[in-house]
Amino acid sequence: MPEAKARPQNREDRLITLMEIARTITSSLDLGEVLARVLEGAVRFSGAQRGYLFLKEKGGLVPWTSGATGLPSVDVSQSVAEEVARTGLPVYRDQLGGGEGRSVTESIVRLRLQAVLCLPLAVRQDVIGVVYLDSRRQLPHHQPDLPLLEALAGLAAVAIQNSRLVEERLRAERTLAIGQMASAIVHDLRSPLAAIRGIAELCQERAADGDASRPHLATIISEVDRLAELTNDLLQFSKQAPPLELAEVRLAEVVARTLSPLHPRLAKAGVKVTVDVPPGARIAADPARLLRVLHNLVANAIEAMPGGGSLILSGRRIGDRWELTIRDTGRGMPEQTRRRVFEPFFSSGKAGGTGLGMAIVMRIVEEHRAGIVVESAPGRGTAVTLSFPPPGGGNGPKPTMERPATGPGAGPRRPPR
Repeated sequence: MPEAKARPQNREDRLITLMEIARTITSSLDLGEVLARVLEGAVRFSGAQRGYLFLKEKGGLVPWTSGATGLPSVDVSQSVAEEVARTGLPVYRDQLGGGEGRSVTESIVRLRLQAVLCLPLAVRQDVIGVVYLDSRRQLPHHQPDLPLLEALAGLAAVAIQNSRLVEERLRAERTLAIGQMASAIVHDLRSPLAAIRGIAELCQERAADGDASRPHLATIISEVDRLAELTNDLLQFSKQAPPLELAEVRLAEVVARTLSPLHPRLAKAGVKVTVDVPPGARIAADPARLLRVLHNLVANAIEAMPGGGSLILSGRRIGDRWELTIRDTGRGMPEQTRRRVFEPFFSSGKAGGTGLGMAIVMRIVEEHRAGIVVESAPGRGTAVTLSFPPPGGGNGPKPTMERPATGPGAGPRRPPR
């Protein structure tokens, strides 16, 4: 938020403000409004000049913004924010402009800061972000009311968590309803599609080589095949697919099998491929469905690089899990698109797309009790990271799924191109 003119409050005023913010949380579904009120209250309580909220993401701390225009430009003492995110303990440093032995960083000197106050956003001991406050003048309260400020940070954490839970619940209910509808439609479509294709093939066989109807019949057959593929996608999405056939598979082999039939397409698109997957990486997976996931992700990456680029598939071990990252140098996508990438029938303009490809990726990932994270920004490409349980570990606790990179809501992670 921009610099604010701090107005000192007595403790009674601050308690009243805290109660008003708490009421806002219980009465408002607008997360942006709630978090803006929290930041405003934190600045007023502390007497600081600036206040920001950062969310803890895979790559570090990301500034939260209530708008959809992208990441704000934020220049703060990053080392203080990272310390609080790491330890879960508040940090208050004042009188930074004087006194020997004061611990100051380059950013504190550059910003001419006199005071920095940073508090964790925690839900059941899990730090999900920080509230950062600073000032170029001494705070009006030599010892800020930390209990009240920590209560504010707690309200912000609860608001973020509630928003994530609500969005996940709505997504699950929407997915269930669409899946039930899709299952009913598919069973009614299959027979007439088979009849149409059979008749078109018969007419094509009987038509002479120069008959003008032959290309039209070929179009009918091609379109029927496309509809048949869509029905298969609908069955997969509606959980009518057969149960997983889990086996111990080598990640490097699955990656090679995915790329093999795509080499001509990659060469035509001018995409250079780099594979860095340890040969010893083994996971528990259904090989056929894992191939489907990787094919969809690689195909999306190719679509995102119409003028050529680089595609990197890399694997690494994190604890007892293996991660596979598919990274492209394509056009990337705005945050509002990235948030919706796993929504069924959502498409951002991919020619001939059904909007089911990434919904199916999510379905297969969930069936494997795996994790998926999408990171992207316009002009900076996209990275999708899959996290797999080890062989024999498929029944372990389900990992946290994707969270948005710049906002507190829950969201998907991969663009329909």
